[in-house]
Amino acid sequence: MTEGINLIPDEIKRGWRLRRVRFVLGCMALIYLAALAGVYLYQGQRIAGREAELESLEAQRTTLSARNTEYPGLVRQINAVRKKEAALKRRLDIISSLVSGRISWLAVMKVLSLSIPKEVWLRGLATADADGKGGDKEVRFIGTAISNTAVADFVFVIENSPYFHDIGLSYSQKREFKGRALYDFEAVAKLKKVEDIIYD
Repeated sequence: MTEGINLIPDEIKRGWRLRRVRFVLGCMALIYLAALAGVYLYQGQRIAGREAELESLEAQRTTLSARNTEYPGLVRQINAVRKKEAALKRRLDIISSLVSGRISWLAVMKVLSLSIPKEVWLRGLATADADGKGGDKEVRFIGTAISNTAVADFVFVIENSPYFHDIGLSYSQKREFKGRALYDFEAVAKLKKVEDIIYD
C-alpha cells in the first residue's frame, strides 16, 4: 500500500489553519455580538416598560395629592351643608308646631262665601271652644232663608265642606217680614284642624 505524499508546504498549511481559526473566531464574535444586541434590546424594552409604569405611578401620585388637597375643602363644604340642613330642619319643626292645631280661617271664609245658597243670608257667625278647654272649635251660623228647603241646602253645603264635621241644626223658625215668610235658623258645626282636612 502506498502512502500519499503531501507536497503542500507547511507555511501554506499554517495559513489555512490560521484562516479557519479566524473564520471560527469571526463567527463566534458575530454570534456573541448578536447575543449582546438581543440582550441590550430586551433590557431596553424592559427598562422602557418600567419607565412607563413609573410615569403612570407618578401621575397617580400627583392625582392623589391633588385630591388630598381638595379633601379638606370638600369636608368644609359637607359640614356647611349639614349645618344648613340642621337649621332648615329646626325651621320646619317650628313651622310644623305653629301649623299644628291651626285653623285655616281664610280658606273657611272663602268656601263659605262661594258655597252658601243664594236663598240664605248669614246674619252672624260665632266661634267658641267646643269643650271650653281649647280643644275643637265650634262654629255657630245664625242666618235667614226664604224657605226650609234653603236651610236644608245650607246644612248640606256645610256637611259636604272639608272644613266642618258634626253639623247640627239647632232650630229653624218661621216669621213674617213685609208679607213674606222667612225662616230664621241656627246651625252648629265643629271646625277641623289643618292637619285633619282631607281634600277631594
